[in-house]
Amino acid sequence: MLWVLSVERVSITVLVDNCDDPLHRCISVWGLSLYVECNGVRLLFDTGSDPEILAYNARVVGVDLAKLDAIVLSHEHSDHIGGLSVVAEANKDIPVYIPKGMSYLAKHGIKSLGFKHVIEVEETTPITRDVAVIGYLYGPPHEQALAVNLSDYGLVVFVGCSHPGIVKIVEKAIRDLGVQVYAVIGGLHLKDKLYSEISSTMELLKTLGVKVVIPLHCSGITAFNVASKVFNYSMHKMYHVCSRIVFGKT
Repeated sequence: MLWVLSVERVSITVLVDNCDDPLHRCISVWGLSLYVECNGVRLLFDTGSDPEILAYNARVVGVDLAKLDAIVLSHEHSDHIGGLSVVAEANKDIPVYIPKGMSYLAKHGIKSLGFKHVIEVEETTPITRDVAVIGYLYGPPHEQALAVNLSDYGLVVFVGCSHPGIVKIVEKAIRDLGVQVYAVIGGLHLKDKLYSEISSTMELLKTLGVKVVIPLHCSGITAFNVASKVFNYSMHKMYHVCSRIVFGKT
């Protein structure tokens, strides 16, 4: 698959995460939801576990859930799809991209919300000419990722929990899209792993050419500390619910 275009800027707002907002603007809860905006395209990656919390946090940061261009769900666990109903109430015309390998019960639950366009993804699939869903790998469960092609940098890859392994996801993104991965953001599923495994994972990502890793959700504080060291950049704080992250031109 060849990219036709790239974007000059990617803006990410953390709508749901279990790391508290130090300014107490947003409500934290176990789960993940990221609002991604690039080149005028508005995407929601995962929805957290609670529709009321997703709606509240979106209002706080000024995100209109009715005006999304697409929703991408990484996998079927409730802390990633549980907030979807509030988006359905706002706009059922928004296309929803789900892994084709998702269980029947999860698919049925999503479709029963009334979305008119539920797209089951198997192979890596473009949403626009600079944004793609990375086809699922098996963890368990089946899990897909999201990638944005950032001009002069490479791919920004968004992950839900990385159940299949973050290294495997990054390798697949590079293989399928033919572009280097610049940054990884999201859940890395490293919270309960040994320090040696976390260090090895970060070193492998660096070997693959990744320059930035932003651990969220199920990643754990050790992953944050190791990422800061391995990638030799200074983060003055951990990212958390209500955080805003910008890659590319500011």
